[in-house]
Amino acid sequence: IMSDDIKSLRTSLGGVSMGSDEALLREIDSCIVEWSKKCGKALCHGEIEDYNLQKNQISTIQEWRRQIIVDKNMANMAARECAIKLIEAQRQLDESFSIPRTDDGEVVTHQMGFSVHHLLRLHRFMQHRLVEGAFLPSTVAEQYEAEQKLGIRAVSNKIEKIDEPLHLFMDMKMAIFKISEPFRMYFSVWRKDLGFVTDEFVVSLTAKGMPPDNALIDRLYTIFSNMDGDDLLQNAYLVCKIYRFGGLLNDEMNPNSPAKSPAKSGFDPFAATYQRPFGCGVKSFAELNLLGRELGTCSPASNLKVYRPTRDIEKNFENIHEVIISGSEAEREEVPTSMGIMLEYCVISGNLHALRENGFKKCTESESLRSKFLDASITSHIASDDITDPRDQREELFITLVGGEFSQGSKSTAKNIEITVRCVGPDGAFIPKCIGRGLGKQAMLEDSYSTTVYYHVNNPTYNETVRIHLPAVPDLLGSHLLLTVAHCSTGQSGTTVGSFRSSMIGGSKEKKSRDYFAFAFMPFVDKDGGGVVLGDGPHYLQCYNPPADMNMNPAVSEPSSGPTYIMPGGAPYVSDQSQLKIRTLKSGYTTSSQEYIYLHTYVSSVKFTHERAVHEFIRWSNCETDEKLLDVIHACTSLPDDSTLHCVREIIESTIQILSRKPGLADAAFKLCVNMLVLFSRKAGAINSPTTTDKKVVSEKAKQVIDDLWSTCVEKAFNSSHKTIHIELVRCLNTLLRRMQGVNTMTAEMMIFHRNTVLAVPIVLGLAMKQHMKGNDDSAAYEMLQQEMGNVAHNLNELLQQSYENESIRSLRIIFFDVFSIVESFYDVEEMAHIAVTYLRNLHTRPDAPSRQVKKDKLAFLNSILLSNIFAIEESREIVLGCALDILSFHFSDSNGTGEDRATSLVVLQVLLEKMEVFDPEDCDALSQVLGPLVDVTHKLMQGVRAKRHSIEKLEASDGSRNRPHSTRSRRGSCVGNTAQITTSLLMISLENAACCLCSTINLLGRDRVLALMEDKDGKHNGKQFLLSLVAAITLIIRRVIIPQPWLLLNMLFLSAVRDLIVWTAEYMEKNSVRFLSSLDEKWTSPCAITSEALGKSNPSSSNRDSLRLSVVRHQKVDNLILWSEIFNLTLSILLDPSLATESASMNEAKQAYLTRHYKDFRLAIIDSLSRVWSALSDTTHQIKFADVYTVPFIAVACSNYEPLANTGKAMVLDLLRSDFQLHDGFYSTAPHIYDIVNVTILNNNNMNIDSLYIPPRETLAAFMEGGLMAMFKADAVLNCTKAHMFASEMTTLLNLLRDLSECRKTLEFEEERSFAYAKLMDFFMDMGRRDAYIKAAHSLSKEMASLEHYTEAGNAILLHYNLLDWSCDMLESVDLGDDCGVLDVEPSWQRKKNLMEQAIDLLDKGKAWEVCVKLLDEMAEVYKTVRPDYLELVGVLERQVVFYRSIATEDRYFPTMFRVGYYGQGYTNESIRNKEFIYRGIPLESILDFSTRIKKKHPNSEVLPPKVTPNREEHFNSPHQFIQISKVTSANPCEAEGTPGPDISTLPSYMKADLISNNVNCFFYQRPFRKRADKSANEFLDLWVERKFLHTSIVFPSHTRRAEVTKESTVVLNPIEMAVQGLIEKNAELKEKNVQMAAIADGQAGQSFTMSLSGTVDAAVNGGIKNYESFITGSYRSDNPEIAEDIDRCAQKHGIVQLLKDTLRDQLTILDRGIQLHRKKCLESMQPLHVHIENLFVKMRGELEVLLSDNI
Repeated sequence: IMSDDIKSLRTSLGGVSMGSDEALLREIDSCIVEWSKKCGKALCHGEIEDYNLQKNQISTIQEWRRQIIVDKNMANMAARECAIKLIEAQRQLDESFSIPRTDDGEVVTHQMGFSVHHLLRLHRFMQHRLVEGAFLPSTVAEQYEAEQKLGIRAVSNKIEKIDEPLHLFMDMKMAIFKISEPFRMYFSVWRKDLGFVTDEFVVSLTAKGMPPDNALIDRLYTIFSNMDGDDLLQNAYLVCKIYRFGGLLNDEMNPNSPAKSPAKSGFDPFAATYQRPFGCGVKSFAELNLLGRELGTCSPASNLKVYRPTRDIEKNFENIHEVIISGSEAEREEVPTSMGIMLEYCVISGNLHALRENGFKKCTESESLRSKFLDASITSHIASDDITDPRDQREELFITLVGGEFSQGSKSTAKNIEITVRCVGPDGAFIPKCIGRGLGKQAMLEDSYSTTVYYHVNNPTYNETVRIHLPAVPDLLGSHLLLTVAHCSTGQSGTTVGSFRSSMIGGSKEKKSRDYFAFAFMPFVDKDGGGVVLGDGPHYLQCYNPPADMNMNPAVSEPSSGPTYIMPGGAPYVSDQSQLKIRTLKSGYTTSSQEYIYLHTYVSSVKFTHERAVHEFIRWSNCETDEKLLDVIHACTSLPDDSTLHCVREIIESTIQILSRKPGLADAAFKLCVNMLVLFSRKAGAINSPTTTDKKVVSEKAKQVIDDLWSTCVEKAFNSSHKTIHIELVRCLNTLLRRMQGVNTMTAEMMIFHRNTVLAVPIVLGLAMKQHMKGNDDSAAYEMLQQEMGNVAHNLNELLQQSYENESIRSLRIIFFDVFSIVESFYDVEEMAHIAVTYLRNLHTRPDAPSRQVKKDKLAFLNSILLSNIFAIEESREIVLGCALDILSFHFSDSNGTGEDRATSLVVLQVLLEKMEVFDPEDCDALSQVLGPLVDVTHKLMQGVRAKRHSIEKLEASDGSRNRPHSTRSRRGSCVGNTAQITTSLLMISLENAACCLCSTINLLGRDRVLALMEDKDGKHNGKQFLLSLVAAITLIIRRVIIPQPWLLLNMLFLSAVRDLIVWTAEYMEKNSVRFLSSLDEKWTSPCAITSEALGKSNPSSSNRDSLRLSVVRHQKVDNLILWSEIFNLTLSILLDPSLATESASMNEAKQAYLTRHYKDFRLAIIDSLSRVWSALSDTTHQIKFADVYTVPFIAVACSNYEPLANTGKAMVLDLLRSDFQLHDGFYSTAPHIYDIVNVTILNNNNMNIDSLYIPPRETLAAFMEGGLMAMFKADAVLNCTKAHMFASEMTTLLNLLRDLSECRKTLEFEEERSFAYAKLMDFFMDMGRRDAYIKAAHSLSKEMASLEHYTEAGNAILLHYNLLDWSCDMLESVDLGDDCGVLDVEPSWQRKKNLMEQAIDLLDKGKAWEVCVKLLDEMAEVYKTVRPDYLELVGVLERQVVFYRSIATEDRYFPTMFRVGYYGQGYTNESIRNKEFIYRGIPLESILDFSTRIKKKHPNSEVLPPKVTPNREEHFNSPHQFIQISKVTSANPCEAEGTPGPDISTLPSYMKADLISNNVNCFFYQRPFRKRADKSANEFLDLWVERKFLHTSIVFPSHTRRAEVTKESTVVLNPIEMAVQGLIEKNAELKEKNVQMAAIADGQAGQSFTMSLSGTVDAAVNGGIKNYESFITGSYRSDNPEIAEDIDRCAQKHGIVQLLKDTLRDQLTILDRGIQLHRKKCLESMQPLHVHIENLFVKMRGELEVLLSDNI
């Protein structure tokens, strides 16, 4: 039971209070009680989805309740917020409206005086909360995700949703290889589009699979840093290259090979052995599903399988990872001695430096994971083109050993090549600890690096990347890279190595396994290029070989620094690297034309660069003169962006130093500084670039990177320089801006620099202001800065006068407000207002400005000004307001404006209006000028929305999405996935803004100003035109529900403004009615007709009618009655708005109570205004002119449940009917519209395109038509007459007919009833002269029948329309058929008739009614012969007839069975079937049992009467029960109903007989056998009397209906002889048909059916059949059965019946004789014995018949 305070809180309808926890806890308890009831109710009703949802919500909110009580921290706040969202969302979904809150949580009421724009923001925020709350939760996953977002649980975001940098943590748990040698693994990331994109992570393990250092056990992990999103998608892979270290030919394939002896103490197996290929493992990131995993959680350990090439591992190992990725099984195999590598993965996000500083607390709650992250080595990303983080201090030269080409020499087999890389210093000594491969705890810098040895490969390919740590190289200018090439022997002893070996590595002559035979070298720097690092890219090094006869025993010294490299021949080493090659050749070494080494270099450094100018600028102090330094600065300024980007920090720092120490070079240095600031800012995201797509990511990078740049270099330089360096920066900036003025013709280089200068303006000024705000400037410095800032403003104004074609000026407009905001602290507000207006006017009046660009600039700047202090102060506001309104008016009325422009203008106007709502009302006078353009833009936006919705509907219709079932919980939101829908959403937001602007403007202007605009006293515009546009625009907003109805407060505020406008307009119209009515044109046509004329249509759809009318009147003279019409439109739109119908039972009780309490009777003032405006049209001739438009709306008003509104509507309807009757002596203007509204309402099928707002409730309309209309007529002096009463009766009849149709569902079950109801309805329309309604009904019936696959009926329905037309050339108006049946265009009568014929033929062809098709084509052929002679068309018609004739003759058809159904008894409430009989056209091959079951399902309470029972009045017709009788009927010729035989069709082909029997029939019969005698005769044939009842219908079957009422009955009695003759005739016809078929069959191929047909006939005759006819032939029946003789004698037509019997028997003998002869030749061989038996029986039969017939001739 809820306490009183909870009840009051619930009835406030604002939801949960944001105040104390106690109130929230009470509300939670209340919700738990409510939701528990709903949960139980859902379970009882089997609504499992709702049950689970409510149960989950209860458990969730209980957990949040606990957290609110227990936790007093941020989790408490998050839990409170979650609970509020969930409670409010659930309540709003239940109550269908929302009440927003203030910032402090108080419920907003209409008395608080919130502006319409503030309410709009609150409602949008509320809607956002509703959407969030509606998604809390439906599943456990959704619940946890929501809790994680709000801080209740640990953050659990998906990678695909993260905008921060991503990092991949990899933990190598175990590697199991059954080999007896140590091995090393290199892990890296490879992408299909870029190759390897990361450094290599190195893991070294001993032969036992353990790290050499036990301290590294379980610590072999790394973080692959700064991974792109693409790195973790489907095209990226983790690649692990594995190498063993041992002998060349160790049997690593054999896991049972003997293990090597343990290594000696201090022995390094990796340095003393060869590096040999072993295998490769690849893992796809897509397979790991990293995008679907949560951040900060490790994946389960997965096995990385190891593969090797199936063919020649030595030549194919380098690209084995690509082979594995391609999936080629033929080129790879698993390494048998490998069990795989166990790895774990985890993805984290954020700036890696910040994460480390924070201990990775943001990433995960797991302490063990955090410790691993902190301990993990970083494996860097090397393929990114992003700017380097200033905290990254990498100074490395990456050298990729691509491969080499080497001669085989005198060896019989290919060599085993190994290349060793070393760094050599200026003194010739090897530089220690400077080179290494990969990263990680086991990746140490070594003295050298040796490549993999590939067995017997002269031209090996390595692609192994090593790094040179540049800081370890003491003198980069004098050092170089040395690469020695050796042949490796398979044994431990090799050839004797002489002086060349010693000179390469130092030492004496000894036997070794490596034979060094060549070397190559490469300097690190290009001395001729100024000492810059060698350029990135490929390098081809030629190798040197020693002479064959050289004495290899030079002197060798070994200083303490390590082995010394001595030049060949003992020559001393020279520091001049340019002489190195010359000295080498002079020493006797020769170059080899066949031996090369291929390298690729890449420098990653912020200090070393291969650009000479940058190199010298960073070391600017080494320049001897200022002129030299100036040349360096100019050279740096001209370099491409990418060449300087990685050194940006050093360049900016050097620039600041030059500014402070070299004043004479300040301008040139600042020019370079400008370029670098803009370049870095754009790259980091502080300035948007045209190529920038993901602004969120860019802004995140800007925050992380560019802030660090300022703190690490710029501010450091400021602090170390003199105190006025910031003023110097601004001064330099002014110098550059002055140089830009008046320069219109520029080179491409100048344009780039000018653009950069402009973009640097806010950056430089921001730095200056930041330095100034530190408070270190004295008064003199302040004056200097103020003067320079003023100069900036002046220079910018001068630049803005230049051409818009100048790209730098366009850039200036983009950043102008940033500059404006910086310099405003140096001016007063009025001065800044004048500057702003000058700028805006300059943009607004420029003739050379590209419209699209200038609009964006103006609106962006104007919006910023409105939000600034300039608009808040009265003095400056007056300066800006006029200019702002001029600009907005121009944008709204600009015919070339785009939807984006209008949307932006609306946002700006919204800001302006919201600001003005708190200012002096006198300031609102100027708003009058913007109201008219605002109305125009509202209409244009509405057109845009309609166009977008139409495109979406077409798209949905094309893919069948409109027929998809909707989820029962679709209210909980859905994703919008296409561009058209997104654009529509943006347009709707703009329309919401437009509606609020209109509301705000009306409120601000007030009654007097609006009336002044209507009166147009100043003559500036057409007041009547303005009023029309305003009213039409507001009508569209209301009708299209632009402001969502759940936004109750905003809706009511808007409607209140509209109500005031209606009251003012009614006052204006009433005041000027005499003037308006005196100028009315008597030939006036309705607004619909005007719109139709503009469109070329007679009946535009309701969705276009209002807006099209508005567009028409803008270009035509405005008629006064159109103005009245639009006012009625607006008034009725509000009065009939269901969201205001508090009397409606469908309205939520809470909303109903809220509206009643706060807004009382909101509609009374509008009703009064409606009555006043209508009363102003006091003249009957004026009121009747609204009949076409407002008959239907007034009826809808009259049918309202709101009594004051209903009374007003009835009076207006009566006025219209009375005017129509007085002027036309009938209801010719109003009756068609009444027909339409009754039709649409009862059938719930808007095929008349009536606005849905004007469709009243079915019950209310029925009551109005059945009783209310007649009562109104009787109470009126004019309409209380017979003619008017007849009209009221006709409406009642129409109502009943439509009810009959509506009660039959559109299903196959009620197909017959619906088609019959349609037929009766169309008859009524035709009788009433409603040809248009008749045509629409015919097409609707056709569509329904076609949907049920009753194509014959569908085609006949089209023919109903076809038969109304002729073949004349009279032009016919367009007809909107409604009900998705399309529109018939304006066209000649013959053309439409032809089109209808084609449509009917298509349907009839599907229904196999080819005979009807032939007859239609006969008519068409006659037209092409005589009416519109065209023999070519005639040929086509005749060819189509041939096709149909062939189908008739050859195709198998099964015609529907016909049935009779009688409904008897007063229990049938439907008068249309009570005590009546009907003929039904069943389904082909449908049995009477199936048909009876189908009919009885529709009337389950009916009692079935047997066919032998004849219904009578007392027992059946007047019974209170329901009886039903069903019989199968047969078609008959009408002559038979008169007792006369029909034409003989027995000789016709079967397909022609089938046509005559099944088509074009309206006479049917069913029969009942009976006996006339009490006693049975000896021969049962003598008692076989039959009563045949014939039934006639007014409709010929097949027709457009599948059921027809029996209109006439007749009975014919057949005596036994007649029945015998009829049976013989039918049998003879069957035998004839069999003979014809058998004659066409090849000999010996006749089927069994022919045999059985002959055998059955002959057997029956021989076995007693002939005796049955003996009494008839001999005449003994006259004595034995005198009743037969009496019947024959009484009817003259029956006198020859006996002779007919004899003739028929003779015919049968002839037919059987022919059949037996054919059967002898045609039957199967197996049937020959049976044929002999048939012949014998036939001889006997013929003998008996001949005797019988001969004796009685």
